[in-house]
Amino acid sequence: KATVSVLYWRRGGNTMRSLIAVVTTLCAVGAAESVTDRTVMLWVFRHDNDTQAWQGMVDQITAHKENLTHISMCTHRILQNGTFGFQAGDGVETGEVMYHWANVIHAAVPQLVMTPLIDSASTWQDMNTFMGDEQKVSQFISDAVTMALQSGYSGYNMDLEFNDASSQFGDRYTAFLNKFADALHQHNMTLTDAISGYCPPWFNGETCTQIATSHLDRVFTMNTYQEGLAKFKEYVAASQQTFGAKNAVGMSNSQDPNNLHSQDAMNFAVQHGVKDLALWVLADPYPQNTTIWSDIGYFLHYAQ
Repeated sequence: KATVSVLYWRRGGNTMRSLIAVVTTLCAVGAAESVTDRTVMLWVFRHDNDTQAWQGMVDQITAHKENLTHISMCTHRILQNGTFGFQAGDGVETGEVMYHWANVIHAAVPQLVMTPLIDSASTWQDMNTFMGDEQKVSQFISDAVTMALQSGYSGYNMDLEFNDASSQFGDRYTAFLNKFADALHQHNMTLTDAISGYCPPWFNGETCTQIATSHLDRVFTMNTYQEGLAKFKEYVAASQQTFGAKNAVGMSNSQDPNNLHSQDAMNFAVQHGVKDLALWVLADPYPQNTTIWSDIGYFLHYAQ
């Protein structure tokens, strides 16, 4: 099944209105002759506990549940001491807030599949030390798997972005991902990763061969965020050649709507084997790209 991931990052302002517009517009895509074996994921990150705004999102998701199959909250992270924990920021325990609302949404729309994100609360040096400690790694994975089983997750998506990490870190991170993926696979869950995608990767000290031969289920390339349609196609083709069936494409609504978001781009991605699309919605301070939603709907229902 193809996946469209939508990351909603709130930094203040009236971004809830943007989310409502996103879901409303996406749901306006026609249903006739639509593809039925693709899925759409809403990816949510918020730094607040604005009950009215959160409830507005629940209401919109419920109203348009036929167009959503997955939801991803940026709930968890690797804490500085190497333990599995919740997000925190701006004086708010954001991970626990998102966990609460994820469950509210899931109760309202039980068919939505939950696949949360894991990032890091520390430096690559701290993470390098953690990943070199087999006992800590095993405990982290055990705790993450237990949380997934208890919470009904379908797996996790990793998002560590250390652009100056050493090759030793790359080796340890790859080994960590493989061990984590193996543990999740035992329970029919998945592990995906967000990467630069165009070789060589620009962070985490990994090589493209390490990523391509890893046990990850998908890798979301983020080089496709910018630079226009021609570069989008170049990056998609290169990543597909390198990562094969693992290749998934990242997009951002901060891109220029006049040179990237089009049915041409969506068809090209599908023609190159892309079944998973991650959309990172950076509402502030970037301008909203209102044209992207019809293209995402086109990818979901019609692209070929």
